[in-house]
Amino acid sequence: MELIDPDFRPYSSFELVAALQEAMPTDPQLETISFRGGRSGPGGDAISVLMTGADAATLKAAAEALKARLAEAPEVSALEDSLDYDKDELALRLTPQGEALGFTTDGLARELRQRLGGIEAATWPEGTRTGAITVELAEDDRRADFLDRMQMRTASGAWVPLGDIVTVSTEAGFSVVRRENGERMIEVTGDISGDDPARAAAITADLQTRLLPDIAANSA
Repeated sequence: MELIDPDFRPYSSFELVAALQEAMPTDPQLETISFRGGRSGPGGDAISVLMTGADAATLKAAAEALKARLAEAPEVSALEDSLDYDKDELALRLTPQGEALGFTTDGLARELRQRLGGIEAATWPEGTRTGAITVELAEDDRRADFLDRMQMRTASGAWVPLGDIVTVSTEAGFSVVRRENGERMIEVTGDISGDDPARAAAITADLQTRLLPDIAANSA
């Protein structure tokens, strides 16, 4: 979108962005939409906050809380974060019976992943390529009721229904989880109107001295 020349309009680009943002209807299926105005001077975002050191769900919750707090200021726009939702994931949690039988969530997840995705049983060179044999369950055994029908083997060799040893819930997954120095990371970015430099400086100071410490304390 390109505006008419500034000399011929009684509003700044930041005011137009704020009006667009306020007029944008909400929709539960819409994850992120942001409006950015033109900016002169050095590149980069006016707001850029990196959060690390927690699990992905905690980082996402902290980012959403920070964006909500920053959005209270009409001068702030284009709030986004770098951790996007993806397909829903199935979360398995051991029941007391599952724990008593010696199962672990990591072991179960690995076993189920192998049953669904297959196991590479052998590989061999074939000219400039590599051949492979993958062993996997038949398609009929990987239908939607997979979890209801699956049997798991205990350390003693007995078989028990998966439903007896775990509870299954659906949680939102993330498309890409970024890391920095081995730690999960999420970046929150946004823009601040340059129409009032003093107000922009006050928002930045409030972000550093009040908002970030509050978010960190509530996410601990």
